[in-house]
Amino acid sequence: MKINKLSMAIVAAASLLAVSPAIYAQTTNNPGAGTGAPPRPRGGMLTVESIDKAVTLTDAEKPKVKAALDEFNSALQAARSADASERRSKMQEARQALDAKMKEILTPDQYTKFEAMPRPGGRRNGAGGGAGGGAPGGGAPPAGNQ
Repeated sequence: MKINKLSMAIVAAASLLAVSPAIYAQTTNNPGAGTGAPPRPRGGMLTVESIDKAVTLTDAEKPKVKAALDEFNSALQAARSADASERRSKMQEARQALDAKMKEILTPDQYTKFEAMPRPGGRRNGAGGGAGGGAPGGGAPPAGNQ
């Protein structure tokens, strides 16, 4: 009889230990779910809010910037659906068109701040390291190591 009670106690303890990690399990993969906050845009994605935060848009500029961003996003969508050989050039054309429109909409000071913003697609103006990012031929040695 004692063996039955002991085995029942072991089974009860094992089942309790097996179930307890489920209490702490995450119920959703969306970190912002249920908070009421709007979803954050993907990294580097331009929005009217992000541009306004960076350059301080006036009320008159906001609808113009929104229209320019809508055109830019539709051009990017078209570029993504193009074949691989045309995709890069279409994306560059879309970025150049957005830059031209933003230059018309924004003041020179605002446009300078806009250019400094991180953009979709990673690097901006050739910035960003990467493998082999040094000067060709290794460059000159530092002045203190001659």
